[in-house]
Amino acid sequence: MTSMTDLVPGHWYISIECACGERLVLFADLTEGKGNLQGSFRVTCPACGTQAFYPAEHYHYEPETKDTTTTFINPPPVVDFFVHR
Repeated sequence: MTSMTDLVPGHWYISIECACGERLVLFADLTEGKGNLQGSFRVTCPACGTQAFYPAEHYHYEPETKDTTTTFINPPPVVDFFVHR
């Protein structure tokens, strides 16, 4: 089993982006960015401490981009998950 402590270049993840700009990677995206995300997560951002509801996003990790504010949370600090209908 692959450890989820490091992001793998070229792989897809489900993430949220905090208002402070911190991207929080929650878990691997098994649909490789093709799935339909219909939920939001209530998460506390470890960077700024804000707790809010965030829409889930597909995130394709490419390290050559200048994305220096990506945090992988293992396990994710998910308090609630809500499905939008």
